[in-house]
Amino acid sequence: MGRIEKISKIKSKRKIAKIIFEKIKNRQFDVFYDALVELIVHPFLYNKENEKKMKSVLDLEWDNLIILDACRWDTFCKVFGKEVPYIFSKGSSTPEWLVKNFNNKKLEEVIYISSNPYVEVYVKDSFYKIFSLWLTNWNEEIGTVMPEEVTENALKIHKKYPNKKLIIHYMQPHYPFIGHQDLTPLVNSEGTFYKNKVRENPWTALAKGKLTEKEVWDAYEDNLKVVLPGVLNLAKNLKGKTIISADHGNMYKKIKFPPHIISGHIYNFHHEDLIKVPWYEANNIPKELDTEKERISCVLNKLKLANKI
Repeated sequence: MGRIEKISKIKSKRKIAKIIFEKIKNRQFDVFYDALVELIVHPFLYNKENEKKMKSVLDLEWDNLIILDACRWDTFCKVFGKEVPYIFSKGSSTPEWLVKNFNNKKLEEVIYISSNPYVEVYVKDSFYKIFSLWLTNWNEEIGTVMPEEVTENALKIHKKYPNKKLIIHYMQPHYPFIGHQDLTPLVNSEGTFYKNKVRENPWTALAKGKLTEKEVWDAYEDNLKVVLPGVLNLAKNLKGKTIISADHGNMYKKIKFPPHIISGHIYNFHHEDLIKVPWYEANNIPKELDTEKERISCVLNKLKLANKI
């Protein structure tokens, strides 16, 4: 094949890719969308070094593992007020993280306390017991399990099963962003775990230009501020080694070719922004962080006073 023919073939593929992404950029079909992203975008941004660094939580030491859903390492450090250690997660989305850590495992020593429905979908037989708070403690108005419900239930379960290891999975800072749920309109809930209408995914709205980066990142950060005080309080009351971590992160990135915007998180896309997560041992929280915890509590109280939560 001659050089001109090769160049012509490359241009043709780029043109086809551009047409495909133009047609599906509204993200109406997320599964199809993610499959195309994996097929067309991933080869251009693949980072083999990141894959080598990814660690299973089962290869690390912990008695209690607190998971903050979709929590970036840098955002955690900013809100926490202190730089903490990190790991590279085994997944860039919850389903991938669950499957690559726990699928086909029989962890009789582990209880999973979950506010995320994906746990029972992907790894329902992997643990001694699963407490599905999304079934028992779902807040229909906000569209999530509120963090205080997770904290309260985790403490009760820890007391009842003192010899079991715990994985405690909070939904925050994953959207819906508590106090900012009005950022996006209500849409049909068909194809989701929700019974009624739900708010449009703010990351999708950002990709469509309906929201600004500042609006979404500010709301995301506030959602971490809402959950963190309860998490730190829980950590102080658990016996054994307690780790605060995340399943994956979030990102917003415009890609010139193939023409595409990655907004939020998607399966099997191992960009550092999506797999670099905190790995903080929370048994000895420094006293100097008390002021930061008070500040976070003030944010939470202001949201309550403004009737936003």
